[in-house]
Amino acid sequence: MAGPSVPVITAPGAAPAAAPSTQPAAVQPAPAQPAAAQHFESSSMPAQPAAAPASSAAPAAPSGAAEPAAPAQAAAAPTSADPLGALISGLAAPVKLAFLLPEADSPFEGPSQEVLQGVLAANYASASPIEVLLVRPRAGESIAGMVRRAAMAGAMAAIGPLDRSKLAELAALDYLPLPVVALNQIDLDTAVALSPEEIAQKRQQLEARRASEQHLRDLIIAETNEALGESSGQQDKSGGIKTRSTVPGLVFAEELAVSTVRYEPVAFPRGLLMLGLSMEDDAARVARLGLAALPPTTSKGTRPKVLLLDYDKPLEKRVSAAFEHTLVAAGYAPDRLTVDLSQFQRVSKFFDLAIERLDASEFNEALIDQEADPVGWRQQQIRIRRLKAAKRARAALAEPPYHAVFLAMDAKTASLIRSRLPMRSRIWGAPMINPGDPRNDPQAQAMTYDLLQVAFVDSPLVLDFDAEEFEDLYRVPAPQTTVQKRLFALGADAFEAALSIAHGTSSASFDGLLGTIAYNLTLSPKAERRGQTAMIFGGELRVMNENDVVDFESVKTNSRRMRAQARSYERLHREAQRAAREAGTLIDESSGAAPAESFDNYNFSGGDAASDTQAGDSAEAGAAAPEASAAALP
Repeated sequence: MAGPSVPVITAPGAAPAAAPSTQPAAVQPAPAQPAAAQHFESSSMPAQPAAAPASSAAPAAPSGAAEPAAPAQAAAAPTSADPLGALISGLAAPVKLAFLLPEADSPFEGPSQEVLQGVLAANYASASPIEVLLVRPRAGESIAGMVRRAAMAGAMAAIGPLDRSKLAELAALDYLPLPVVALNQIDLDTAVALSPEEIAQKRQQLEARRASEQHLRDLIIAETNEALGESSGQQDKSGGIKTRSTVPGLVFAEELAVSTVRYEPVAFPRGLLMLGLSMEDDAARVARLGLAALPPTTSKGTRPKVLLLDYDKPLEKRVSAAFEHTLVAAGYAPDRLTVDLSQFQRVSKFFDLAIERLDASEFNEALIDQEADPVGWRQQQIRIRRLKAAKRARAALAEPPYHAVFLAMDAKTASLIRSRLPMRSRIWGAPMINPGDPRNDPQAQAMTYDLLQVAFVDSPLVLDFDAEEFEDLYRVPAPQTTVQKRLFALGADAFEAALSIAHGTSSASFDGLLGTIAYNLTLSPKAERRGQTAMIFGGELRVMNENDVVDFESVKTNSRRMRAQARSYERLHREAQRAAREAGTLIDESSGAAPAESFDNYNFSGGDAASDTQAGDSAEAGAAAPEASAAALP
């Protein structure tokens, strides 16, 4: 039983272009027609998914799908190439869509075939499959000419192109002969340079806003200290994380130059809908989620700071610019750092711990002379190091210098960065940070542990992919890579949108394979795409709704880990006092005779245990305070 045909439109009187090996097997060109033919000739072979051989008949209709018409019935009906004849005969012309292919030697040929796979598979999985025209460009033909030929062949809407430069050509037209669902997108605004006077005014406004924000922070801090009163002295004296990083290349928000451009809207022809896999749109949405997760103020009453890390590659820079644009528009100008992996080989962490020195209230015993009492001196050193390790662990869990860190980089680079960031910082990324399928890829599973608690958005098809269910539904081989899955999802959703527009719908929304798709051709040429939110945990990608992602805490302030750290420090402090009392070195607190000169002779700072201990001491400290080693920054 024959299925709906998928003609390949060719130039009049010329042989169709040879299909590349990646083209679906069922979509084959027809033999060349005589030169006298003055109409579009097309192949009569049925359109089948790529899994079906060219010589086979149309595949069995999916469950719930309508059975295609018999050849005799199809021949009796008016042809879709003659919609005017159909109208005269009183019958409605069948819906026909066109798919705009690139040149056979174009770098977009492979990705276009992946998208076409999604279009054809979605067509056959639908209840009533339709005809899809494959439009290949003639030599030197513009994209506008391809669209006109598709309209002349009876197409009611077109899908494509994938090339952004071709899309820009379409966007520059005054009108389109038929609606087009583009597979990429361009900016809705264009940058216009500001005059020197406008730049000076913008700089003054920025300085005034910063001064106002600083004045407000000072008032909040003063009111907080006044309200706390005597209790302000009871705050944690363990220390915290330094706000200034020693990593080269970090540019702080106050050092960023004022933007010298403004943006004006661009006019687009009616009927153009841009639906693409824009990482910039995903980054903008992730940035808004990250801002929603920020606390109103820090523990000091200041506005939370955010950090933006990117990599020096074109796509990463575009994603970074999208992050920055959204953050600046919301009033959270980020500190920025471009990653240089050669520099990070010598950097174990971005932010060092600033540990408060031990004072008399924490270590109130007289120092033992090593020569006079070697055994007692050794035991006292162990007590000191235990207290320092516990204090260091508590400082590692202190409030981070950046409450949100946005990573504009792929999973491989991000996996080298994540472990160098504070544990309580929320980490956010674009879809490129997705490591892959941890259930079937050991390397992807390993990276999920390096990218622990990184939140991102991606296509629902990618996040919840099941190869068996996919092949049962679409009757095609399951895509292997993450990029192939996204391109397939793009084709399926583009088919859904184009079919809706071909039926005369100017605005609609639906749950697609890329997420929730919504468009309104009257208001904007750009479709709104909202991917699925998710978070990376050890060994899995966990799908989560937006509210759960926003409310998630990397380390809760009342968590078991932080309570264990507090109990560990208190226990070690009591043990040190008891040991000092037994050794006779405990200083009477009421006497106030703390040997300050002795404290100055010993380094009580909270640096690494390896920097001020002899060989073997670090192992003893780690055994004495396991919580410290587990919670310390890497």
